[in-house]
Amino acid sequence: MKSFSLGKIFGIEVGLHWSVLLLAYIGFAMASGNITSALKLANHPQTLYITLALNISSILVAVLFVASVLAHEFAHALVGRRLGVGFKGITLFALGGIAQMTESPPTAKVEFLMAGAGPLYSIVSGVVFFLAGILLAYLPFVTMKFAATSFLLLGIVNVWLGLFNLIPMWPTDGGRLLRSGLWALTKNQKVSTYIAGYIGMAFAAMFVVTGIAMSVGISIPVFGVGISSGLWMALIGALIFFMARSEVLRIGKL
Repeated sequence: MKSFSLGKIFGIEVGLHWSVLLLAYIGFAMASGNITSALKLANHPQTLYITLALNISSILVAVLFVASVLAHEFAHALVGRRLGVGFKGITLFALGGIAQMTESPPTAKVEFLMAGAGPLYSIVSGVVFFLAGILLAYLPFVTMKFAATSFLLLGIVNVWLGLFNLIPMWPTDGGRLLRSGLWALTKNQKVSTYIAGYIGMAFAAMFVVTGIAMSVGISIPVFGVGISSGLWMALIGALIFFMARSEVLRIGKL
């Protein structure tokens, strides 16, 4: 995946694929929509000053949203490196980030700690953002109200990012946590990867079906309804399905 290099952070090369602009746009659109809705509920007139503040707040959310994904990947890399696993780089793209290892985790315990670091960071940072938003909401300035809404939104998004990554879809964090557990039980990394791969394919297929259902107007509990969100979910599911299938085919027959 060709990317634009941002240089090294903590000794790890960081790259941005052009498609990360889509990830940033999602953060911007999500913030703009939610803040505008909050203004309407409060019957607040959207003056030129308010519109400018709204756009600045939305850009802030977009930047911090992408930064949150990068921090999530760094949590994996820094914990992994401390446990002896090498990382050559992190690349951000439209569907999130990829931390590129130079070697496989040597033990189930190392993989468990490394895979769990990302979701744990996202959930903890999400709670911090949310609490910061609550504190800012009590300040009397209008600009702080925008900042409060932005931080509350970032808190919710980061918690969702952490929880989503716990779904056992190989090769996401949840899939790696599942494999580490199976690896500890079976003492066989190959068998564990095979099982985790098929479970990941099943979950990914469910995501594709759910996304298609949302796109045609069927409301799904928790996920809701909508063409854009539905197609996005179906795309994520399809990508994960083929990644898991590729890993299973690579292993071959047991």
